[in-house]
Amino acid sequence: MMTRKITEGPIRNKALTKKELINSIGVIIEKEGFSQITSVNIARYAKRDKKLIYEYFGGVDELIQEYFNTRDFWDVSEEELDNITKTYKLNLGKDIRYQLLEKQFDSLLKSGEMRGVTAWEINGKNVQSLQELAQKREKARNQLFDKIEDKHSKDKNKNIKAIEAILIGGINYLTVHAHTSESAFHGIDVKKKSDQQKVKKALKQIIEWAYS
Repeated sequence: MMTRKITEGPIRNKALTKKELINSIGVIIEKEGFSQITSVNIARYAKRDKKLIYEYFGGVDELIQEYFNTRDFWDVSEEELDNITKTYKLNLGKDIRYQLLEKQFDSLLKSGEMRGVTAWEINGKNVQSLQELAQKREKARNQLFDKIEDKHSKDKNKNIKAIEAILIGGINYLTVHAHTSESAFHGIDVKKKSDQQKVKKALKQIIEWAYS
């Protein structure tokens, strides 16, 4: 005898409510900023009783932690890495570095939620969840490049990691600045397609130089 799939009930409703509460964090970050994450706002966006935040998660801080556990904006999947590795067999470190920089740039342009998280990190607010996310991202990135570093990155006169850090910082600032101040930075407005292409071209030129 087949068991009928449960489409309603306490378990399903709880799972749905938890998902909506978690998703509301992202909406608040995008629309109002990290500082506006309160139990009242979470309940308003999720359209749920704020008591459920404490019943299901233990509190707002724990809910924020769960939000970050379900999202890793800077993650590269094994499948993506395999595809890049197969496509670029020569100069692997150089090509993956550019691919990851381009991916981060595109993702920040598309996701207001990701820009909100990045802006909060830039502001240097002491939030444990953000610190843990940053540490996790740093560890994953170091492990990745420890595996794929090639001989071209061993030039003592060029510090590839320092160059990459400057590029990542530039990407983060340009994208956040464009959407918060509604203005160009040094003549570049990354909300414009033409300027996005200029930035990507510059990223590629710098990476090419770093590995030359």
